[in-house]
Amino acid sequence: MAALPYKFEKFLPRHYLTQLEDWVKEAGSPILLSGWRQVGKSTSLAHFGDTHFDDTYHLNFVMDPDLERCFEEPNPKLVLAKLESRRSRKIIPGKTLLILDEVQSCPKAIEVLGHFRDAFPKLHVIACGTFVDFAKQAVDFNIPVGRVTYMNLHPMTFKEFLLAIGEIDLFQCLSDFSWESEITKEQHEQLLSRMNEYMMLGGMPAIVSTYVQSNQSWAAVREQQHQLWQSVRDTFSNMMQDIVGEESDQLLLKMLQAISHEIQNVSQLSQHLDSKTLNQSLNRVFQSGLFARVNAVSAEQETIFLPINSDDVFRTAFIDIGLLHYALTTHNERSVLTNPMQQYGGMLARQFVGQHLWGCSKGNMSLKYPRYMQQGSEKFDFSYGEYGITVGENPHGLFGGQIISEVKDIQIGLNPLSIRQGHLICPLYLIEESAHLAATVQEAAVGANRFVSSPAA
Repeated sequence: MAALPYKFEKFLPRHYLTQLEDWVKEAGSPILLSGWRQVGKSTSLAHFGDTHFDDTYHLNFVMDPDLERCFEEPNPKLVLAKLESRRSRKIIPGKTLLILDEVQSCPKAIEVLGHFRDAFPKLHVIACGTFVDFAKQAVDFNIPVGRVTYMNLHPMTFKEFLLAIGEIDLFQCLSDFSWESEITKEQHEQLLSRMNEYMMLGGMPAIVSTYVQSNQSWAAVREQQHQLWQSVRDTFSNMMQDIVGEESDQLLLKMLQAISHEIQNVSQLSQHLDSKTLNQSLNRVFQSGLFARVNAVSAEQETIFLPINSDDVFRTAFIDIGLLHYALTTHNERSVLTNPMQQYGGMLARQFVGQHLWGCSKGNMSLKYPRYMQQGSEKFDFSYGEYGITVGENPHGLFGGQIISEVKDIQIGLNPLSIRQGHLICPLYLIEESAHLAATVQEAAVGANRFVSSPAA
């Protein structure tokens, strides 16, 4: 493992903090940050406050339930006066970061959030929590546009993972990549190796931290994954108890299977629950942020994806690939991952792509897959911008050699970057850059044509 470029403690590098740095400079609207449990919200915000503000006023509604009394009236000035009196500490706009943690436990605090902008335009406020959408439904959350900035935090991406384990050169290789760049054969093999590690570990900060601090002990990692997986199961069961009762474990399993298998009718998810109950269950699950709904669309014309008639047709993406891998294995030792495109029916490869596209999207509704290509003979797995994405080793036997003017679709696998008859063949580790690469082929024709595959002999 390469030497870390920073003092590793509890904090792991997160890209979204660069957005917060711009927010600080602009004195933007209060932020409502949502995300599944243990994706790193509290830790990263505490670190951000320590490094960018004179003082961080960190409130936690779970640790201190009595804080709710300070938010009984939707008046920010009265709220701040109560908070200052409670801790005998001043909250100074421009110098203090106010963090409202576990805000789902105090829906009234979410209601007040939208009024801070007018009352204290220079005060930096971030509210964060899990199940935030559920909490918003408990109050009259009718905030004018621009009064609150919404953000979602996901598990660490592959590039963030590279930073965390000290692979700075590989991180820069991906971050700076363009059609004028080159990924050597050695770098390609290194990236695939690290990607396999990521698929088994995932991006949950506690697990990545354990991996680094335990000198890559897989026994320690599996124990941490066991604890987090049990937390997922318990949370899912509690969340769904009033709807599905004892069917929660079976529903969780079926939704994991839907990562690689299309659901054409909700009845596929359970033999014991009716469609109305299943639809109610799905709405809650997707709203919770544990799964993303990958909506099916029809590709009736190239680059034009239209909604299909039935709301029943969809696939899923799970919150974290490492926890998915743990759920797929039944032993406590490290599982050997030799070919993620084939093992587990390609589920891990699709999850890798889906998880990263989910992180790039602004919400579940923008995560889609075109069901059929224009000819109606082949399916895409996802869409990214105007491009259909196929996840698989075999790029449909396509060969090229001509000068490239545009890219029609993206095919994700383990092969190095290339272009074949208008199809961008992209390695998994470049998924975050794939749409940009596809869109810039024409303007970077000289550099891009270095990647055009030769015709088959």
